[in-house]
Amino acid sequence: MGPHITSPQYNFYPGCWSNIWVIWLLVWNWLPQEAVVIFISGGDDALEFGVGAGSGGAGAVDRRRLRTKTLAKVSVYKYEFLRTFTRGPSVPSGGWLSRWHFLYTWSSRQQGGSKNSHLMQAVLVFDSGGSDWTHYDWSKITTIVAFGKYDRELLCHAHANNVRVVLKATIAQHNLLNRNKRAVWIKRKILLARKQFMDGINMEIWETDTPGSEHYHAVSQLVEEATQIFHREIPGSQVTFNVPWTPDCTIGRCYDYAAIANSCDFLFVMSYDMHRGILDDCIAKPNAPYNQTLSGLSAYINLGIDSRKLVMGVPWYGYDYTCQRFFEAGGCDLTTFHLNKSTCSFRASRWIPYKEVMKRLPKSITGRYWDDSHKAPYYIYMVNNTHHEVWYDDPESISIKSSILKKLNLRGIGVWIGNFLNYSTYPAATMQTEEMWYALHSA
Repeated sequence: MGPHITSPQYNFYPGCWSNIWVIWLLVWNWLPQEAVVIFISGGDDALEFGVGAGSGGAGAVDRRRLRTKTLAKVSVYKYEFLRTFTRGPSVPSGGWLSRWHFLYTWSSRQQGGSKNSHLMQAVLVFDSGGSDWTHYDWSKITTIVAFGKYDRELLCHAHANNVRVVLKATIAQHNLLNRNKRAVWIKRKILLARKQFMDGINMEIWETDTPGSEHYHAVSQLVEEATQIFHREIPGSQVTFNVPWTPDCTIGRCYDYAAIANSCDFLFVMSYDMHRGILDDCIAKPNAPYNQTLSGLSAYINLGIDSRKLVMGVPWYGYDYTCQRFFEAGGCDLTTFHLNKSTCSFRASRWIPYKEVMKRLPKSITGRYWDDSHKAPYYIYMVNNTHHEVWYDDPESISIKSSILKKLNLRGIGVWIGNFLNYSTYPAATMQTEEMWYALHSA
């Protein structure tokens, strides 16, 4: 079945322009549906926006001075003529342009005919900044959650590939209870999103809470208010919320997740860092074991949340555990003793990105081991006669977890974080990176 066009919204981002951009379009419900020329000139602060009639037109030009922030979107039915010029002929109604430049960018805020269609699997990638994004597999991504330094080039490249770029925002509890404070917080995020020409917001809260507390319902109220305002002020924007791997309050983050899911576009389930809640025997364990991933997502569905409002997060990082005692492979004891008291502490572990995991693997004393009960790889290395056990996810473990998408009919998959792969040109690194991207769609 071909793409279904339902008046998609395209955005033209002044930050991506230089000199004069000429776009031949058919305009939807704005001018008669005939070929027209829309040309825009000026800097980032103010733009001159002209529209000239196409074939059969009178040749008159309607010019309007528009502030950049007001030129956030133009709704069009279809586009006609896309080409980059270094020199061109006269414009039918606008005179001679000695130098034409054209950049066609569009927002992923479309209702059909794009890879953000509801028929396609959503793929979120969290990005912490830098230039790694230039090596991402853009054919697989639908949303970038940006939380590094603002990068105009990333924004332009994403929109050119029909990928959303959204803000990442952490909610503080002191902004929750007072309605005015919530309104101020949301307004600031809206202004920032508009200023940076972004396509929505991804929210999270890290403070712990308990059911029935004053903050319990305030979180869902803020999410509902933020969603309504973002959808109104930035039509077609995407509003999402990050939740822990399970809703059963294992790590104390107890909120009304059913109400939150009902308010926003979807939940990003952080199906990793589970070992903090399952170290009952104080033995090093995987970051995101398969069975817990499946049970956590199923628990959200059992709350009455539509499975199509759930995106499963996977980690592109692992944990390096320093063994206090080492019994055997898979038997790295983390128990510490102080004043005759034993403690199971995570101070003996630290997270490491996948690129570092793979760099150390050849230096291990075991090579790659596979734990079939957890569906996860690990290896062991030694430093100064101390054993270290590294648990991580690789293409095999992620591919197995990707099958959960079909099993539970989830909306999609997401990655924390895109910068954690090795994007160097070394053949081994290139193959490892390609396999990790491929694993996201191997279900």
